[in-house]
Amino acid sequence: MKSAVRTRFFVALAVALTLTGASCPGQFGKNDAQTDRALTIVQNPNVIVSFRGLICHVLQGKYRAVALKPAMANYPPHMTRLIVPDSIDTTQLFNATGLRTSPFSSGLVSMGPVDGFAIRVVDYDAQNATATEITPALDYSDATFQAYVPRLTPASNNTMTALRQEALDDTPDGTYTAAFFELGGGALTAKPYCKKSKFKKDYEGGGKKNLREFAEFVYLSGIAPHTPILQFKKKNGNWLNVEFISPVLPLRMAFENIENPAPSVPISHFPEFFRLANQNLTVTKDEDVEPVTCPNKGAVPGCSDTAWP
Repeated sequence: MKSAVRTRFFVALAVALTLTGASCPGQFGKNDAQTDRALTIVQNPNVIVSFRGLICHVLQGKYRAVALKPAMANYPPHMTRLIVPDSIDTTQLFNATGLRTSPFSSGLVSMGPVDGFAIRVVDYDAQNATATEITPALDYSDATFQAYVPRLTPASNNTMTALRQEALDDTPDGTYTAAFFELGGGALTAKPYCKKSKFKKDYEGGGKKNLREFAEFVYLSGIAPHTPILQFKKKNGNWLNVEFISPVLPLRMAFENIENPAPSVPISHFPEFFRLANQNLTVTKDEDVEPVTCPNKGAVPGCSDTAWP
């Protein structure tokens, strides 16, 4: 990855913004030209994680997908859940987290809410009982991620200079952040929403008429040389292993933070991301995103958009 690209992103973060996540039909495991890019950006990956919903991809000091905890008035509650193959060792899962799984679709189960947990997928050498990061080192320079998940720039009052500490803590705080999915390695790609949209006020250039792609899904793909497993960590706790029994590779999973229940009228979640700034910022209507409508998706510009003025 070019150093200039890495530097640009290192001082920023990318937000995956849902305007109505629950209205987006599940596409987990569905292959198409865009989704398959996650299979080619890393040669022969055996781990693919998708992200959607009210999630912020932090690339400043930490490398993680942060599920936000909505707190503003009139905002619908969200549930952060993890979708994994049904080959997960449910006994290990319960012993490590106290969580149980529920059927999701053929070959898949879900668990949630996963509030309070930091979660990561790692390479596990069972013979030596050692866990290491998946490879390659985290890379977010892919053209799809750059185009559909724009980096954050300072807010209009130029006070968005750093993240609130709660987004950088070792474990979620439960007030601003619900859960973390740590990005220890792999490559980030993105899939666009079915229609273009625009910022009402575009601070990245192009003016108010600048239509652009927004990401519906973000993908992390990587390689575990031995075998991929999950690890969970609670506050003041250690990383605990949860393995898969005879997993089918590539191991596909999804980390989602979606509205539960779905609201009757879509609500922009854009102001929620201002709560991640280290100062109390507000967002005006001019700094929101123009909604668009796609069949069966509601009036949204995307289920995992980025948005920051």
